[in-house]
Amino acid sequence: MLNLFVKALVFMCFVIGASQKAYPQNLDFNVLVTDRQNKPKRIGAGIIIDNKGHLVTSSAVVSTKNKMFVRFLNDDRVYTATLDRIDDKLGLALLSIEDKTIETIATFSNRKAGAGSIVTTTHLAPDGSKFTTKGSVSQILLRPTGLNFYKHNAKFKNNAYGGALVNECGEILGLNIVDPFLTKRQARRLPELEDTFFAISEVNIKEFLSISNIQPSVAEKNCLSAVERATQAEQDVEQKSDAIKKGRQEYEKVVTALDAKEKQAEEAKERAKIAEADAEKTQKALERIRRDSTATKKSKEEAEEAAKKTREEAERAAIDAAAYAAEIKKLQEERLSLEAAFAKKKKRQMYIWGGVGLLFLVFLVLVMAILRKRNAQILAEKEGKAVAEAKLAETFADIECRGADDMGVAHAFNVTGAALLRAPQGVIVGRQPQTAAILLNHPEVSRAHLKFTLTNNQVFVEDLGTTNGSSVNGVRLVAHKVARLTNGDTLTIGKITFKVTFVGA
Repeated sequence: MLNLFVKALVFMCFVIGASQKAYPQNLDFNVLVTDRQNKPKRIGAGIIIDNKGHLVTSSAVVSTKNKMFVRFLNDDRVYTATLDRIDDKLGLALLSIEDKTIETIATFSNRKAGAGSIVTTTHLAPDGSKFTTKGSVSQILLRPTGLNFYKHNAKFKNNAYGGALVNECGEILGLNIVDPFLTKRQARRLPELEDTFFAISEVNIKEFLSISNIQPSVAEKNCLSAVERATQAEQDVEQKSDAIKKGRQEYEKVVTALDAKEKQAEEAKERAKIAEADAEKTQKALERIRRDSTATKKSKEEAEEAAKKTREEAERAAIDAAAYAAEIKKLQEERLSLEAAFAKKKKRQMYIWGGVGLLFLVFLVLVMAILRKRNAQILAEKEGKAVAEAKLAETFADIECRGADDMGVAHAFNVTGAALLRAPQGVIVGRQPQTAAILLNHPEVSRAHLKFTLTNNQVFVEDLGTTNGSSVNGVRLVAHKVARLTNGDTLTIGKITFKVTFVGA
């Protein structure tokens, strides 16, 4: 089913300010956004909504100012795309092309995924190779504004924003978007995520499309997971077992009725045999009377009447015997039919049990393979993260702050360069661990007092609206206004004055 869905997946190429001839020919099946010098700038993905040329992608990979071009999977042609609508709140964009001959479209799931559901993301690399990553949903995020997000670990590169998140049947559950908790400016940078990914749910995508009167294709049946399919198969086996049990009871009833009818038939045959013998005797006596010239007319009539009754009884006995024989034949045919049906159900039950066992074995192997791959991926990511952090730490100096308060009590803290590079929102110094990354235990220091940020390789500090304030080189900081901090400056936080040293500077 996943392979069938991949045929419906669109990988679009947006070329800003470039002609069709300038499009790199070795990037089939991919999505690129280039700047005015035709240098690769953005890579994204998308899905075909209908055969009228409507496409959906992430709002972070489209341009509202420049001309865009779209390239499809398994299609060398390049199409001019029009941006019909963009919704930064949802992180979605609706495009359309002039071509109206699209045959394969994506199918949306009619069932929401739950925590633990197996999901897949698919995208193409710039060299044309295809990547399919499996993972699972870790959390369903329901926002008061009505936005629903899937938080998952099906890893994808930043060239797959706008691609689909699908279930085990290849049906669309959502569309991969930039972290919804980033600012609009940060989202436009298409950040490279590490181990947590987000997708806007199919509910919000359908709402987004309904505004433009577009109805996407929706699956008719619920997609069942491997566990649900195994459970359903087990229930089917139980139902088949009950049917076989009822069939056996019905068969036993027929066999019992057949035995009774055979006994009645034997009794009818015996009665017919006796009646036939009596009729033969009566007939012989009648013939003797007829030959006896001295017999009276009355005796002849009585003898003839007795012979007639005997013949009638013999005929009735013969009719009963024939009827019993017909019933016996019918019951025997019914018994043979039930025996054949019982044998067929028993054989089918063996196949079902065998299928359930095979399905469970395949599911077990699949789970083990996913866990093994996931563990290897986690280990590789941890090693890569450690190397990356080590490199980050080398790219900018650590900030060492040492000093004392107005009572002469010494205080000190360090802000590492790696921490600043990792935290674009800034590193907060304060008294409470729930609000500050660096703790400064002093009664004159607020819970979240001062924030360090790194912009264009320069360090800035910002007072967070505190009671006792902050200052640099004796100049009090204006609340929520940044001020540059350099090597050798004097930094005051509340009643504590520090000497600032950029280690290695």
